[in-house]
Amino acid sequence: MKTLKHLCILLLITTAAWAQEKKDYNRMFRLYEDNDFINFTSFDNDQAYTNGTRFDLFYQPASRSRSILDSWMPKAGKASVNTYGYGFMQTMFTPSRLMTPDPDPYDFYYSGGLFLTHTQHSSNREKKYNIQTELLVGVMGPPALAEQTQRLIHSIMRYRKPAGWGKQLKTDLLLNLNMIVEKELLAAGDYFQVSGGAQGFLGTMVNGLAVYSNIRIGRMQPYYNGYIQQYSGKDGWQLYGTIRPSLAANFHNSLVSGGYFSSLPYPAAQPKDERPYAQHKVLPRLDFSIAAGIRHWGISISQKTTTLVVNGLSDLETGNLSIYYSW
Repeated sequence: MKTLKHLCILLLITTAAWAQEKKDYNRMFRLYEDNDFINFTSFDNDQAYTNGTRFDLFYQPASRSRSILDSWMPKAGKASVNTYGYGFMQTMFTPSRLMTPDPDPYDFYYSGGLFLTHTQHSSNREKKYNIQTELLVGVMGPPALAEQTQRLIHSIMRYRKPAGWGKQLKTDLLLNLNMIVEKELLAAGDYFQVSGGAQGFLGTMVNGLAVYSNIRIGRMQPYYNGYIQQYSGKDGWQLYGTIRPSLAANFHNSLVSGGYFSSLPYPAAQPKDERPYAQHKVLPRLDFSIAAGIRHWGISISQKTTTLVVNGLSDLETGNLSIYYSW
């Protein structure tokens, strides 16, 4: 009888653990690293958008959020899967010649940004569309600490020392509202999917618009079942590639051309009407990535390319490595 009792207890424990494991993950941590050193074409490329480090915590509440911060964000219908997140990010831009104390005014400026984000990813699994909203607030210039970060990293790596941070773009406010809408256009089983998307940026950091297609190929979780499910492998493993061609219109980027409330660091060397940043320019872009997930863990690596945004300079290429942990 004792043996039978022990077996029953073991069976109950195993069943409870199995049932618990079958629940959808509702939290996820993401470590996100943009860097032009993560580059498939050039491994000695330290210019323009050179680095972006971000930490995010995403969560999917059991019921609709009643927070004032969340209530105004548009939802993807009554049955939407809503995932919220808080993030912290630092970005930096540098010219191509790091060791020159007086940067060329026709190159990129030294520039850094530090900001907090609050996001909502609202997905409708039945109608196959989602709405993504991001509110961003932060600061650019010396308070963003980009100079200290780059000097520390280059010192650890014994890499060339940047000498022109004393003339970085000045302190300014960063406040932005970013939105994305995506809709499935074509799918073939669970192994091929094409979505179309539109993206908009409005604020004191970036102003612009973009349209794109998102093509996914491989073994993957359903894209519109929620944001966390895209990067975990609760129902098995996943491995897929993404190709994302897009066309973007950039109206203003404070981290490239200076903030709204401050002047450029060397106006005498570069009159306002001769700034090299190409305002109102339409930029074709091609991103591609590989993502994998198994149980709690996910990883993705991507390459982002775009045509030049400063006259006379080369195209921009930046890689990204992201690591995800869901529970």
